[in-house]
Amino acid sequence: MMTDEYQELLNAHTAPGELFEYKEMTHTNGVTYREFSNPGIPATLRAYYDFGLLHPAKDWLIYEDERYTYKEVFDKAAQAANALKNAGVEKGDRVAICMMNNPEYIVSFMAITGMGAVVVPLNSWWVPSEVSYGLDHCDAKVLIADEKRLIGLENNSDVLKLVVRPEKDSDHQEFNMFINNYSVEWPQSDFSGNDNATLFYTSGSTGFPKGVLSSHRNVLATLFSWLCYSTIRSKMSDGASVLGENTDGTVKEISVLHCVPLFHVTGSHS
Repeated sequence: MMTDEYQELLNAHTAPGELFEYKEMTHTNGVTYREFSNPGIPATLRAYYDFGLLHPAKDWLIYEDERYTYKEVFDKAAQAANALKNAGVEKGDRVAICMMNNPEYIVSFMAITGMGAVVVPLNSWWVPSEVSYGLDHCDAKVLIADEKRLIGLENNSDVLKLVVRPEKDSDHQEFNMFINNYSVEWPQSDFSGNDNATLFYTSGSTGFPKGVLSSHRNVLATLFSWLCYSTIRSKMSDGASVLGENTDGTVKEISVLHCVPLFHVTGSHS
């Protein structure tokens, strides 16, 4: 339930000149909606990824005994974007990911969306025939996947397949070998917030799964809506989200134990 205190803080944080200021918009179909209007809010995911460079040396991603700073992930994503571009991927092309949650998933997601292509996170619980359907349906140029999800895709011979973390010899090029020799400078690509960024599939409970496109604007609206909410909650008198302090007086840093599949919009950004 929205309290008076929350509403007051919401009004203050969305007022003109504030980070979360918004304007009323009308879609071509006549539907009205609110849109963040502060010029400091990035228009594309590529611009959004630059935010992390404010803290380049901080540990940002931990996977088992591996630790990566934000700059390390950012640079690997740039390398992947350059490698994909060299492989013929262009703005608007579909690049699919199908694997368990791991660092390469995040690197791939950032690379694909950061170069103006459309990332297609395929359900890693699908059987081979369903993965094959998804590749055909979205017209994927590339599939980045782990060993298990590359089994049974012989009919998709026109899709470039890259394998992640193989445990044995593979017929497919290993992902890090594919990107390692490329520049850490992001490739130039002309795209806007209205261009498509993601294509997630529905569960298919009433038929074949359906692909749902989202633009950069859609994804960023979700991210900044959550940021607006968490900012307000941190300032409320009940102290529900106060992190507390370390023994040296510094504020404790928040971290996320991510256990939701990245192929689901909830695990991705919602």
